[in-house]
Formats: sequence, C-alpha cells, structure tokens
Amino acid sequence: MSGEKMTVMQRMMMVVANRLPNCQKTAELVSESMDRSLPVGTRIKVWMHLKMCSLCQRYADQLRFIHIAVHDHGDRLLEPSEGTPAMSNDCKNRIKRALRESS
Repeated sequence: MSGEKMTVMQRMMMVVANRLPNCQKTAELVSESMDRSLPVGTRIKVWMHLKMCSLCQRYADQLRFIHIAVHDHGDRLLEPSEGTPAMSNDCKNRIKRALRESS
C-alpha cells in the first residue's frame, strides 16, 4: 500500500491472495470440476478465489448453467432442425450414454 501501514487484516488478505490460483487457472479448475471431483484443498482455493473475484464467479455460474442445460435438455439438442440430415439412432444412443456416464 502506498505510504500507509497495512493493517493485519490487509496483510492476511495479501498472503491468502498470493496462495490462490490466478484467474486463468481458476477457470481451468472450474471447468475441470464439472467433469470430476477436485481434491479438497483445490476446491477450497477455488472457492476462496470465487469469493474474491466477481468475474470468475460469473464465469463459474455461466459454466454451471450450460452444464445443467446440456444435461437436462441434451435429448432435444440431438433432434435435427429442419433441413439438416438426421443423426442415426446408434449415434444418438452413444451420445446419450456418454452424457449419462459423465454426470
């Protein structure tokens, strides 16, 4: 801080912030957490970063929304729109199975 003494709380926040993942790493970890469970220590670090960074929190919220939408409405996404060739039933079933197994 410029010319002022830092309070104990400010110093603690600086120490904590320096030990957390940066925004790019946090985005990667949030994405990864959609596919698998992260170790407890990593989850805590991501949670703390998200509490301090509104942009990363917004990204995490958007990613969760997309993940839920695809999971809940994936069947409708597999239906062809007018003028597009239809997917084979075998292909649809493989995609459905992969979506079920990933959740």
